[in-house]
Amino acid sequence: MALARLGGARRPENYTWPGFVDALATLLMVIIFVLLVFVLI
Repeated sequence: MALARLGGARRPENYTWPGFVDALATLLMVIIFVLLVFVLI
């Protein structure tokens, strides 16, 4: 119950954080993929 209320109280300015984390994770995966390609070739 408390978690549902906490999730509903989210403000719109907090929506930049998930996008930042998603971009950071994508960048990390791309760097790992490029390093993997350079190591295998």
